[in-house]
Amino acid sequence: MKKQRADHIAGLDFGSNSLRLSVARLDSKRGLDIIHREREALRLANDAFRLHEFRDQTIEALVSAATGFSQVMDSYRVSRYRAVGTEAFRRTANAAQAIDLIQGMSGLQLEILAASEEAELVLQAVHFSAPECPDPALIIDLGGGSLEVITPGTEGGTPGIESHALGLASSFERFLQRQDAPGIDTRRQLGELAVEIGRRLDSPLLDTIPAEGTVVYVGGQAAMLDHLAVGWRLWKDADSTATGIATEDFERLLEIVIGTGSEELVMLGIPWDRAPMLAGAAAFYLTLAERVGARLIRLPRTGLMQGVLFTVPLAGHSWPGKTER
Repeated sequence: MKKQRADHIAGLDFGSNSLRLSVARLDSKRGLDIIHREREALRLANDAFRLHEFRDQTIEALVSAATGFSQVMDSYRVSRYRAVGTEAFRRTANAAQAIDLIQGMSGLQLEILAASEEAELVLQAVHFSAPECPDPALIIDLGGGSLEVITPGTEGGTPGIESHALGLASSFERFLQRQDAPGIDTRRQLGELAVEIGRRLDSPLLDTIPAEGTVVYVGGQAAMLDHLAVGWRLWKDADSTATGIATEDFERLLEIVIGTGSEELVMLGIPWDRAPMLAGAAAFYLTLAERVGARLIRLPRTGLMQGVLFTVPLAGHSWPGKTER
């Protein structure tokens, strides 16, 4: 049945670990109001990072997911949208072929974001999430296939942006696949691997960040960790999303996540494909915060999707129809 509300917009993120759709409306007073979310865990990284091309079955799955998303957009009477591909598409030789098939079968026009564009959208999302908060010293976006390190810069200045070919899917999943069972010992080993990666990361931006600042972590796994911590009453929602929490509080969260099995995490609302890797993400976040001497950590539950949605009015496509500029 058709929804009664028109003027909805949509954002689509074809990421290295999962494909996501968000339907929203932009309100001049309330800001971004997301009314529908959907996610398909296709794990494009398996093809992109090992084979450097999408297999036929992967392209079929992409087309199927895109077609399903387009039907949801129809049901919500979406008027404009923006669909973006990230690191998996940047690394894949036959990405253009996949994009042509997606458009031909679903009508969606998918654009491949440059790493710098992806980081700019994340920065916008953080600003929109809490405009009253001072700019953080550092923003970290750990995705399925890449890591963006962002410094907002001085007022009117150019943000500092680094993109590293590092992500959960490309670093942690291969480690987990070598284990007999993802028990507590495996989770501890995963945490140790994440600490090693974080310490060895070659990042001029990290090396020049002044101590005692605030680090903001964005993206899906950051939001999941915050969800767990609030549920376990380690901190309040407003503390982590705006005010910030101490690194000691985050260290307590890491130990609990390491001690919690994947089955229990799934029962607490963590997607099955993310649960085994969450200990690695938490250890990586804590390592970077300690490396730069952060005073506070924020987890604003925002990221690339919100940045994409905010740009739909100016940089999006009409739905259905041709691109409008």
